[in-house]
Amino acid sequence: MARKQPDKDTSAVKVAAIAALATVAVAVITGIFALLQRPNPTPTTPQPTATSPSQTNAYFDYSVKVLAKEIELPIPNAKVTIEIISQAPLGELTDSDGIARFFIDTGQGGQPARLIVQATGFRLHKQNIDLRQGVLPVVVQIEQAATVPTPTATATPIPPTATVTPTPPTATVTFKKFIVKADDGWQDTGIVTSVEGKLTITYLSGTWSNCPAFGCPYVDASGVRDKEGCINCPDNVLLNCSHAALIAMVNDIVYCVGNNLSVVITQSGSLRLRINDKVLNDNRGSITVSITVE
Repeated sequence: MARKQPDKDTSAVKVAAIAALATVAVAVITGIFALLQRPNPTPTTPQPTATSPSQTNAYFDYSVKVLAKEIELPIPNAKVTIEIISQAPLGELTDSDGIARFFIDTGQGGQPARLIVQATGFRLHKQNIDLRQGVLPVVVQIEQAATVPTPTATATPIPPTATVTPTPPTATVTFKKFIVKADDGWQDTGIVTSVEGKLTITYLSGTWSNCPAFGCPYVDASGVRDKEGCINCPDNVLLNCSHAALIAMVNDIVYCVGNNLSVVITQSGSLRLRINDKVLNDNRGSITVSITVE
């Protein structure tokens, strides 16, 4: 039998494939060698960024509270003045809590000064102070002015036509703290107002609710704030006033007080307070107010 000869084309393909594999192997080995010879990169350390120092405030805040001596109630609208030598005085009025706030230049620190407090119905208060933060007085109590009695006219024989004009008495100021209960009706404060007298009622502390068992929130003297305060709720004692707000009555005139009321009284009579709610048995809580009559 004759021997079969190998195909020449098939041998040529095998040779080419072996050559290609050899070329790839050389390239891979060369690449690995190059990677091994490459130096390690040096890590870069981030440089810190310089920050500018904070600016120093050139002023410090100073607050002083003005109270009526003995009863220790805050005095609103009192004029507080700090007189500094060779400089314009600083002046502020106290707010509803009796607090006056100043911003004092730190460059004035340590200078002697004088604190002056003026309020209607009270004696003038003067006090030497030192403008240093931490040693300035934070509470000042001032005394109520004494009532000046009306002098008795003395007849003078000469001249016979001379008349003596009496000096009108100094107006008196009455202060009082009063607790108003949510589950009680009209509550007598024990204060009797006079015609054309100025009445001021200010909320101090406490909360109450018109129906806590049903999820009604506890509020201050301003009353319920949702649904526009329900100013015309059927349970309101006074319409056009928020439900559960503080209200006041002098004789037959009812006022919507809220957190603050200042009004000139047109009738004399007993001052009474209550919550603006007809249904009282489910009410809870109480608030404290200050009452001023001038």
